[in-house]
Amino acid sequence: MGQTGEALQSIMARVNEISDLIAEIAASASEQSTGLLQVNTAVNQMDQVTQQNAAMVEESTAASHALAQEAEQLQRAVSRFQVDGDGDRGSEVALQQAA
Repeated sequence: MGQTGEALQSIMARVNEISDLIAEIAASASEQSTGLLQVNTAVNQMDQVTQQNAAMVEESTAASHALAQEAEQLQRAVSRFQVDGDGDRGSEVALQQAA
């Protein structure tokens, strides 16, 4: 019975070691799960920011095109006018002489 008792104590010691290892593995798995959750949250936030940036780029592009079109329209409108520096001065002189 002495050998049987020693064998059972040896088995119990091994079972305790295995139980401790399983507890460590469970704790590590829990830490990894928390870490993965944080990484997932960060990736989701980066995805949202990327989508917002893409939307802003689209808006900026549309605004740039609209501004270019308005600039062309303004250029066409201004090109209709003829500006003569001497003509303005002549009108000014004529007004002074009339006075």
